[in-house]
Parts: sequence; structure tokens; C-alpha cells
Amino acid sequence: MTDVWTSVGVIFSVFLVDKTKILILDPLVAIFIALNILFTGTSLIRRSLSGFMDEAIDKKNLEKIKGIFEKYEKKGLVFHEIKSRKAGQKKFLSFHALFPNDFTIKKSHDLIYKIEKEIKKAVFNIQIESHLEPKDDKKSFEN
Repeated sequence: MTDVWTSVGVIFSVFLVDKTKILILDPLVAIFIALNILFTGTSLIRRSLSGFMDEAIDKKNLEKIKGIFEKYEKKGLVFHEIKSRKAGQKKFLSFHALFPNDFTIKKSHDLIYKIEKEIKKAVFNIQIESHLEPKDDKKSFEN
């Protein structure tokens, strides 16, 4: 598209200068075209480099995840060590879920399965790693 706008700008500039005889229009349009090329080039380089580096999941998806966690925090769970990253189109999420002591292993596992399923439904192409811990154990809050 940069080539299209450059060509349109050059043709428009030549036409405008020819019809109006205002010579300053040619360099003004040229400056505008140069700025457009610089902006587009910078954007392309930034997007290309981001493919080589991991970055956090976008805020929109993080808000969805946070909303799901908040729903389950009302049921007595605690979430921490929440980490996300994105590599290309693939998203990754890891977190620790702390359960009340009166939860059985099965009940905890079934609930974390449900939470992961909700997150996968809300956030496309995400891989989740969760770690279950007892809420009342102080070691659960250590890294």
C-alpha cells in the first residue's frame, strides 16, 4: 500500500503543481510521502522483530482471563504466579491456583479443568499450564 500511496502522491503532486502553478506543493507532498514511508517501514520492522521475541498476551485477552479468575476467587480460590506470553500466534498462560483445604483432589482437579476450559473458550489458541496448591500452606506463596 505504501507504493500505491507514493504513486498516487507523485501523480497528484505533479497534477496539482501543473494546474495551480504553486511550486511549493511539490516538496510538501514529497515530505508527506516520505513521512508515510518512514512510518510504514518502522511499523513493518517493529512487527517483524516482535515475531522473534516473546511478549505478554494482549490486554483484551488478559482482561478476559482476569474476569474468569475473579469469578472463581469469589468461590474461595486464590490465583498467583500468573504469567503469560505470546510467540507468534500461539499464546501461553501459566498460573498457580490455591484451593481451600476442604477441597478434595478430585474436586480441585475438576474445578481447574473447568477454569482452563473457560479460558480456552475465551482466548483463541492458548496453551495453559496450571499448578494446584493448598491455600492454607505458607509454602504455596513461595516462588
